Amino acid sequence: MFDTFTLTILPYVAVAAFVLATVLRHGSLTKAAVAERLIASRRRFWGTAPLHLGILLLFVGHVLVLLLPAALVGWNMDPARVFVLEVVGLAAGWLALFGLVTTLISRMACARLRSETKAADVLAELGLLLAVATGICVSVGVPAGSLWAGHVITPYLSSLAAFSPDLDTVSNLPLVAKWHLFGAWVAIAFLDLGRVMALLAGAFTGLIGPARLTNWRTGVSVLALMMLMGCEPTNQGYQPTQPIAYSHAVHAGVLKIPCQYCHIGAERGKHAGIPPASTCMNCHTQVLKDHDEVKKVKAAMDSDKPIEWVRVHRVPDHVYFNHSAHLAGGVKCQDCHGPVQAMGRVEQWAPLTMGWCLSCHRTGGKGHETDGLQRVDSHLTDCVTCHH
Repeated sequence: MFDTFTLTILPYVAVAAFVLATVLRHGSLTKAAVAERLIASRRRFWGTAPLHLGILLLFVGHVLVLLLPAALVGWNMDPARVFVLEVVGLAAGWLALFGLVTTLISRMACARLRSETKAADVLAELGLLLAVATGICVSVGVPAGSLWAGHVITPYLSSLAAFSPDLDTVSNLPLVAKWHLFGAWVAIAFLDLGRVMALLAGAFTGLIGPARLTNWRTGVSVLALMMLMGCEPTNQGYQPTQPIAYSHAVHAGVLKIPCQYCHIGAERGKHAGIPPASTCMNCHTQVLKDHDEVKKVKAAMDSDKPIEWVRVHRVPDHVYFNHSAHLAGGVKCQDCHGPVQAMGRVEQWAPLTMGWCLSCHRTGGKGHETDGLQRVDSHLTDCVTCHH
């Protein structure tokens, strides 16, 4: 029932209501402008600025996704670009959410503003609030939402425009994504063209100028903080297929071969290193020499070409990490890489985020705070220890 109403009936009702409201509300543009001027006063700047900027970014982003789905697919071929797209979208969502909440509070708190506010304005903003809040949930909880948006939402909207709703794909969306659509349709139903223009134009009017310079300096910092909320990049759980089906569970677990036998650089320098094929053949010239995977290793050695292993663990370029310093400090391989001796195929066990690393550094390198260890004063928490 919810799917039928939200995905089939509500879209047509919302569009019809939007068109009808635009035609009937002759004074809506003027009323909206008055209300926006009141909300956009210097005292309420921190409500209206995030609202207009966030809504504008989300509007432009959604329009581009819907009109250029093929371009979106091409853009998303690079994981780094997917991350940039979703960070910007999430930041815009936080801006809009903060602005909507602040604006609704302002509408209720200011008597003059209440007199200029229509019930449809409040209902539209509540719909936007639901759409934005669930959109943030989709961005955080549904991996790479932009990857399926062009494949699912665009065809669905095209089918609505053709008056032949196709629910085959959209009906399988997570419930939070359906509530996202519900909120968007509700917002459209109670909006009119004047209100939409006021929302979008507000990002360009009244927000720029000498009087706003101080506000925007702080605003840039707030935006940066919002971009970081929920967006610290992590590949935890990443477990790529490797060119050779090498098992640490067999070599490090069953056979108990020391980690440094293969990763000889770990005790000596920054990089642990990947063993050459010749290291593998020290044993496999005699052991399982006819095994298919061993033959791949031998072929790589005979051709003098390195095996193209897929990198699993990576820290950002602005982070300095040295394996030898950690081993010398008593850190075990498993403290960062997890139970590698039990992994058939290596995965990134830890998040490797700044907070995760500091959790250990704050105890003087003795372990993570989550293990019940107490903080100690240590140079390990100085910024220049890792960023120099």
